[in-house]
Amino acid sequence: MSLALATLISNPVVAQVPAELQDAMSKRSQAVVSADAATWDGLTADDFTVVLPNGTLLTKEQRRDLRPPIPRRSWLGARGQ
Repeated sequence: MSLALATLISNPVVAQVPAELQDAMSKRSQAVVSADAATWDGLTADDFTVVLPNGTLLTKEQRRDLRPPIPRRSWLGARGQ
């Protein structure tokens, strides 16, 4: 019952994300996977920061220049599989 309720509640939220934003999110994620720094840079805010699982804080420039790229699984956790 709770799974069905959670599914019904979460679907309208996903549907409210504008198609343009969904497209940008998809392109940005693909840029991370393919290590496309130029695309990632263009789709990421200048004041972007991220905290890695080990507590390290990175700015946009630090994250962009990180080699090798952070595997998607690391920055999304188990949900990013």
